[in-house]
Amino acid sequence: MRRQQYASVEEKAAPVMPIKLKQALFHTPWLAFQVIGDGEEFEEWELQPLSGGTLAEEDVGEPLDGLFMIAAQMVSGGGAPERCYLAVTLPERVSDEHFVEENGRIARREGRRTAEGKVIPSIGIGHLGNYTLYVAKEDPLVGINAGPHHDAQWHTPFN
Repeated sequence: MRRQQYASVEEKAAPVMPIKLKQALFHTPWLAFQVIGDGEEFEEWELQPLSGGTLAEEDVGEPLDGLFMIAAQMVSGGGAPERCYLAVTLPERVSDEHFVEENGRIARREGRRTAEGKVIPSIGIGHLGNYTLYVAKEDPLVGINAGPHHDAQWHTPFN
C-alpha cells in the first residue's frame, strides 16, 4: 500500500507523488523519504517524500517500517559538516550506507564512517534504537543539535 504524503501539513489538497532517487536527493525540500521501490540501480529507486520535521509516526501518520532515506551530514573535525543522506531501516534503526553528491551525481557509499569523518542524521528518528547514530566524536554538538528545532545551514541542506 502506498501512503499518500503532502507537500506540507497545511497543503492537504496536493498529494506528492513518488519520485526517483536521482531526482529526489539533493534536489527537493523534503528531509525524509520512504523507499517504496528498489532494484539493482539505486538511482532508479522510487521514493515517497514524507512530511514532518522528524521521522516519527506522528509526523508520518502510520507505523514506520521499511527502508528510509533521511537528511544527514558528514561530520569531520576540520570544518563544517557536509550534507548527505543516510539509509535507515526501521523499526530496527539499522544504517549501513549513505549517499553523497559527487560531480553532480549521487554516489552510494557503505558504512557511516568515512575517511572524511562520520555520517549522522540531521533529523530525529522516533523509534527506540541505536543512540550512537547521533554521536560524532569529531564534533559532539552536531548530533546534539540534530532535529527540527535547529536552524543551522547544514540542517536545511536544500537552500
